[in-house]
Amino acid sequence: MLLCCGPQDEPDEDNEAGIEFTAEDIGDYIINELRLVDRTLDNVDFLVGDNCAVNKRMARLMGKVLVGCASHRLNLAVDKILFAQSSYAQLISKVDFLMKELSTLKNGSKLRKQTELLPQRRNVTRWSSVYNMLTKYLRLEPFLLKCNFNSEVIEKLLTPLELNELKEMIKTLLYVQKVTKTLQESGMDLHKTRALFDALLVRIPHLDTYLSDTAPIIHNRDFERAVTKVQSNDESSLTRAEANSIKHFLLSNTDDMDNDDIDDSNSTEDDEDIHFISNVLKEASSRKEARVASTVTKYRSMNHIVSQSNICERLFSHAKIIMTDQRKHMMPYRLEGLLFLNFNKFLWNASTIQDILRANDSEI
Repeated sequence: MLLCCGPQDEPDEDNEAGIEFTAEDIGDYIINELRLVDRTLDNVDFLVGDNCAVNKRMARLMGKVLVGCASHRLNLAVDKILFAQSSYAQLISKVDFLMKELSTLKNGSKLRKQTELLPQRRNVTRWSSVYNMLTKYLRLEPFLLKCNFNSEVIEKLLTPLELNELKEMIKTLLYVQKVTKTLQESGMDLHKTRALFDALLVRIPHLDTYLSDTAPIIHNRDFERAVTKVQSNDESSLTRAEANSIKHFLLSNTDDMDNDDIDDSNSTEDDEDIHFISNVLKEASSRKEARVASTVTKYRSMNHIVSQSNICERLFSHAKIIMTDQRKHMMPYRLEGLLFLNFNKFLWNASTIQDILRANDSEI
C-alpha cells in the first residue's frame, strides 16, 4: 500500500530539541498513521524511499524490505561520473560561473538584446539540472560573442576544445536524461527499471557502483532480484535465497513449494539511439510475454512493487509551494486538505463544490 503521511504537528513547548527525524521517530509516525486507517505493519509489503542510512535502519526496525528509489540511485551514480573526473568537474564549474555572470542585471540586459533565451544554473541536488545547464549553454553560445560583455566575462567563455568536450559530455548524458524522465512515469516496476539500468550500463559501465543488481547500496539484493524475476514471469530462475525473500507473497496453496525446483545459480547505433527508451522497454516486454504461456505463478501479484518514490517527492515539492513564509501559521490539517484536493482533482470539480454549498445551505 502507498502510505502518504500527513504533516508533522509542532513540537510541545517542553520539547526543547524539537522533533527529531531518527529512524525510530519516522517508524513510530508511520505506525500511528496506519492506525488512523485501521491498519498495522502486517498490511505493509515493502517500503520505498531514498537509499539513505536512516531509511535502511527504519526498514530493519520495522521488519520490512526497503526498495531503494531508482531515481535516487541514478542521481548518486551520475554525480560520481560528473565530479569524479576533474575535467568534467572543472567544465561544469566554469559553465555554472558563467551562467551566474549572465544572470546579473547588466549582463542580462545585453543578452536579452540578442536572444530570448535565459541563463540557467545547476541545482546541486539534481543532476538533471547539470544536463539542462550544459544544453542551455550550447543554445546560448552563438549569441555570447555578440553581446559586448566586458573582458572578465569574455575570458570565461569556453574555448573550442572545451566546447567539444562539452558536446561529448552532453552526448553521454543524453541517455541518462532519457532514463531519468522515464523513471518519473507511472507504472515503473522493478522489471522495467532493471531493463533500463542494464541498457544504460552497456553505454556507461562506470555507473555500475550504484546501478548494478549487486550494488552495495541496495538494502536487500535477493528481494529486488526476486521481484524483478517474478514481474518478468521468470520464476524458474529464482535461487533459494531469492525465493525465501519473497515467501510471504506465496499463494496459500503453494506454501509447501518444492525448493528442489529452484535454481541455485545466480542470474546474471543508429535509430536505436533515437528510440533508446522505447526499444529497451519493448524488448523487456517481449521477453516477458514470451514466458507468459509456460509460467504458472506461485505468488500473488507483485505489480504494485514500484522502483521509485517520485510520487512522494512531488508531494513534498508541492507542499513547499503551498507552505510559503507567508503561510507559516497554516494549520497542518489545512495543508493536508489542500494537498489532498490538488492531487485528487479527478475526484471533484466545480459542480461538486456547488452541490456541497447547496447541501450546507439547506441544512442551515
